[in-house]
Amino acid sequence: MPEINSAWLALIGALLGGSGLKVVEYWLTRSRAKEDSATAMRNELREEVRGLREELRLAEDELDKWRGKYYELMEQLMKVKGDLAEALRRVQSLNLPMVEDDDEEQS
Repeated sequence: MPEINSAWLALIGALLGGSGLKVVEYWLTRSRAKEDSATAMRNELREEVRGLREELRLAEDELDKWRGKYYELMEQLMKVKGDLAEALRRVQSLNLPMVEDDDEEQS
């Protein structure tokens, strides 16, 4: 086998070393790109969750506002019903005849 001089040996070593370095760099960059992609997705999901939480908070505030209105109206209704019941008891205790409909008076 012919002797390979040291210049050729150095050249082959440099080519193999350089290409091996590029392969290792590619593998490391690829995994780093995957990590960057996963991080970007996580950040996007975090932002979406923050937006949904804010939307939920606004909806809950609106619900509380409507709930308060409902209870105010129910309280007013109960008061009116109580006033009506009291008025009916007073009328019945006075034994006043109830006002008849116009249809009954005409017959």
